Amino acid sequence: MENPARLGRHWLARRLTSTIEGHSPCLIARYGYVDGVCPGRDEAPALVADPDGWTWTARVRPRRYAWTRLSLRELGGEKHLLPPEELRGDGLRQWGKVRGADVSWRVAVPAAGPGYFLVGDAAAVLDPASSHGVLKAIMSGMMTAHLVAQIVYYDANESVVAQGYTNWNRRWFAHDVAGLRELYGRLPKPPSWVRERGSSSGLPWGRDERRQQDRLAGAGYGRLLDGRPDQ
Repeated sequence: MENPARLGRHWLARRLTSTIEGHSPCLIARYGYVDGVCPGRDEAPALVADPDGWTWTARVRPRRYAWTRLSLRELGGEKHLLPPEELRGDGLRQWGKVRGADVSWRVAVPAAGPGYFLVGDAAAVLDPASSHGVLKAIMSGMMTAHLVAQIVYYDANESVVAQGYTNWNRRWFAHDVAGLRELYGRLPKPPSWVRERGSSSGLPWGRDERRQQDRLAGAGYGRLLDGRPDQ
């Protein structure tokens, strides 16, 4: 499932001729802010599911509330551009413009090569319900630093290390895609694409890669390279 025209910018991946694999339709998370008073959200952020997707609301500072809306299917009209009903009451007014972010599920392949590693959203993107985008950004940076040190100081084979990192990135991505499909499959009427199974699984380790993995299995990275991300 891929439409290169809409799969985000990924300018470095495209410049390096990496493939951006799409694993969902175009998903746009709309978000905005509202000023005023909404006591029900002052101490209790909410993530509420509905037949079409989900809405998140929370107070982010005194008298200001943030909201994010993700629809899993195309919706007509401007309803998805409005704050949730609880933030449209008396004394509440929109602050700034409603914006959007492309959160379509996608992964760069390869995620590493001669002289470069892709980390964070440059390597893979999922929608916010995957719940650990910041963690993935930090851990992919940590993994990259570890692997670069192995190449520079311990003469690890750069192409083998790059392939191992790509496999690790794809396995983690596949793990999270499976989790999101299961989560969204619980909706009353999930869109048909949620139950589809794409080619998001990681590639199996080869013999040379397995030997290289054994060399890199230090400081807790062995489990990560083996495709079993810590949760």
